Amino acid sequence: MRESLHHNNQYIHHLQNTLINNVVFILAIKVLFLRLNMFLLRKGGVRKTLSAVVGVIIFSCRKASNYWACQSQANLKNAIVLFFVCLSSITWAGEAEELDKAYGYATTGNYDDAIAIWEKLAKSGEPNSLYNLSIVYEKGVFVDKDVEKSFDLCQQAAIKGQIPAQAHMGTKYLLGIGVEKNLDKAIEWYQQAAEKGDMAALASLGNIYVSEEGGNDYVKAHDYWSTAASLGDVNSVFNLAILFHRGAGEYKVDIKRAIDLYTAAATAGSLEAMANLVGIYSIGDGVPVDLREAYFWCDISVAAGFEENRPYLKYLKSQLSAEELKRAKSEILNWQELRRSYVDYGNK
Repeated sequence: MRESLHHNNQYIHHLQNTLINNVVFILAIKVLFLRLNMFLLRKGGVRKTLSAVVGVIIFSCRKASNYWACQSQANLKNAIVLFFVCLSSITWAGEAEELDKAYGYATTGNYDDAIAIWEKLAKSGEPNSLYNLSIVYEKGVFVDKDVEKSFDLCQQAAIKGQIPAQAHMGTKYLLGIGVEKNLDKAIEWYQQAAEKGDMAALASLGNIYVSEEGGNDYVKAHDYWSTAASLGDVNSVFNLAILFHRGAGEYKVDIKRAIDLYTAAATAGSLEAMANLVGIYSIGDGVPVDLREAYFWCDISVAAGFEENRPYLKYLKSQLSAEELKRAKSEILNWQELRRSYVDYGNK
C-alpha cells in the first residue's frame, strides 16, 4: 500500500487548512480592514473607526478559532499574528481612496499616475506610499534607479510600522541595497516584521540562521521556517523537507517526514519539491524504489512547467507496465482534481 500523503484524504484536508485557508482568510480579513476603515472614517471619524477595529479583531479571533481550532498557545499565536497583519492595513479615509486609485493605475500599467499619487501621499508620511516608492526607486520602474533614495523611503515607512517595509529593510541590510551590508541590522529589522507575522521575514530569518554567517543554528532555522510554513510559505515547507531529508545539527534524517513535507510543498506548487520526490522514488532514497510514484511526480512536474523532466518522464513511462501506467494516470487525474478544488476554494 502506498504511503505517499497525496493519496491520504486526512492529509489533504490538513494541507487545505494550513497552506490555503490561512492565506485566503488573512487576505480576506485584510481587505475587510481596508474597506471598513475607509468607509467608517468617511462616515464617522476616528471613534467609529476604532470601535470597528475592535469589532474586527474579535471577529478575526473567532474566525481564527474555527480555522485553526484556537485552543492551544500555538494557535492563539496565529490569531494574534493575524491581528497584526490586519492592523498594518489601517490608514485614513482620504488616503485610502487615493491609494485605491494608485493601485488601480499600477495594475493597469499606468505607473506615472500611480507614482504621482504615491509621491503626494509620501510627503505627508503615508507609510504604504513611502514603501511603494522605495520599491519603485530600487527597481527603477519608470523613474531613474536610486537605491539610496529607496533605502531612505523604506526606512521611513519601516519606522512608521509598515510591516513589509520592515521586512525589506532586513533584505536591504542583508544584501547591501543602498546601504552597507550589516547582518545584525538585517536580523533586527527582520525580527520586527517577523514578530508581526510577516512570512518573508520569518523565512529569511530561517535562511540566515541555517547559514554559516548565522551560526548554523538549525533549531532557530527550524522554528522560523515552521512558523512561516504555518502561515503558508511554500519555500519554508520545502526548506524543512530538506532539513529532514539530509539531516543537520540536532535533526536526524527522517525520510518519512521529509516526504510528507516535500508532498505538502509539491501540492502547493513547488517544482523543486516535485523534482526531489521524483529522485527519492527513482533511486529508493530511504524508501523502496517506486517507479510508478516517480512517474506520478515527474508527470505533474512537467505539466507544471518543469520541462527538464520531460526526457526522464519518457524513460519512466517505458519502465512501467500497461496496468501500472493506467493506475498512475488515474492517480494523476485524481490529484489534479483535488488541486483544482484547492484553487476553487481559495478563489471563493
